Amino acid sequence: MVQVFGAGAAAVPEGPLHVPHDQQQMRYEVLPGGDVEGTRRAVANGIATSSTMVNRLEMPPGQSSPPRRFTGDHVIYQLEGTIEWDVDGVAYRLSPGDLLFIPPGIPYSFSNVGAEVGRFIDVAGRVDDWPPRMLYADGTEISSGSLNELFN
Repeated sequence: MVQVFGAGAAAVPEGPLHVPHDQQQMRYEVLPGGDVEGTRRAVANGIATSSTMVNRLEMPPGQSSPPRRFTGDHVIYQLEGTIEWDVDGVAYRLSPGDLLFIPPGIPYSFSNVGAEVGRFIDVAGRVDDWPPRMLYADGTEISSGSLNELFN
């Protein structure tokens, strides 16, 4: 059995940390609504340091995320598929290799508008609030600290 590990903000690595691809487990039940048809999306155990959080996410075709805001700088790097981001009412359609920056506090959501699973890297950086938190429109709040509890 493969041991799954990663680091959330509550478990900042004290030295180098290598998370091999085969030890990154996609979990649909971790994100609010992630295991519900219509909002299906998954996050893999990533790495959070004292100032940065990096995760890999995936979303099946035809699925959308609930609206939310993030309390840190947020950069998306599209790996596969076509994800359309609604950032404060402006649409950004990302294809593989595209980057998108979302400033802290700006509302956003995303949808897989393509025919294949969309995959992207999500990088969050420290601003005034660490660990950065995702604040969903329904009041749900998660952070890399809470993801640490789920993966470790």
